Amino acid sequence: MAPGQWLPREEMEQAFNEQFPDRYSPAMLKSLAQNVNGTWTHAGYLEGRNKKHRTEPDIRPANIAFALFLGYLQGATGNRLFNTEWTKLFGCRLEHLLELARQASHAGLLNFKHASDVVEITFPDYLTQEEEGWLHE
Repeated sequence: MAPGQWLPREEMEQAFNEQFPDRYSPAMLKSLAQNVNGTWTHAGYLEGRNKKHRTEPDIRPANIAFALFLGYLQGATGNRLFNTEWTKLFGCRLEHLLELARQASHAGLLNFKHASDVVEITFPDYLTQEEEGWLHE
C-alpha cells in the first residue's frame, strides 16, 4: 500500500479469506483483521483508531543494523543484505536503507563502506571467530 492509502477492515478480512478459504467464521475474520490492524498500527505501518491509513514506520539505525545482521547470518553479503526478507519488512526505498546503514556505522553499530554499486558491511565484535567459521561451513 502507498503511504496515506486507506485500509478498510473488510479488505483485510477478504485477504485472510482468500488465503485460507472457509477456514474462519465471519466473526473470527473480523476479530483477526482487527487484531492484525492493531498490531500493524502499534508497529507504525498504520495509523488511526477506526479508519486505518498506511504510514511510514519510524525506522532507526539500530533497526537496520539488526535487519542487516540477520541477513548476514543467513549468508547474505554486500548489496544482497539490502534485499533480504528482513530489510523488505521496512518497506522503504534502498536509498533510505543505505542512509540508515551509514548512520548505524557512525553510531558504531556496524562498519559500512559504500562506493557506487559496491557495498561492504561488517559487524565488529558481533560474533566470535568460531561463530564466524560456522557461517562459512
